[in-house]
Amino acid sequence: MSAQKRSLVRDLQQGLIPPEKFTHIAHVELCFEVFNEDDFILGTQRICEILKNYVASVGAAEKFHLTTTVVASYLVWKKVIEDRDKDFQEFISKNKDIVHKLLPLLQELYSRDQLESSTYRKHYIPPANLPAKHPLMLFASSAPQDKD
Repeated sequence: MSAQKRSLVRDLQQGLIPPEKFTHIAHVELCFEVFNEDDFILGTQRICEILKNYVASVGAAEKFHLTTTVVASYLVWKKVIEDRDKDFQEFISKNKDIVHKLLPLLQELYSRDQLESSTYRKHYIPPANLPAKHPLMLFASSAPQDKD
């Protein structure tokens, strides 16, 4: 991993990136970097931890959304394991859907009300009708029922 890539993870962990600089593409890059080091389970746990700590450090803890983080991480992970690109620019040039169409991809799995729900924000709720052995079900064991 290059020093620049390590810097993104380190800077997030230290809360050094101003919120206005932590864009969607930076979220994708975080996932890309982590999944080039870790498998899906460990990587997703690591991404969630980094993001929770980061938003807390910049006074925006309410912005962390567990459901969208897990699902978006999965979508990036699928692309990372398909190609195993080591260069982020090459990765995003091949995977424009993750860069430009993530919200529509999430909206295929969840309703707007679900995405805006505090339950979905605080707890991981898997998409409906997934097979029991789907990777996204690995995080579902303690998910509460949809309450709002």
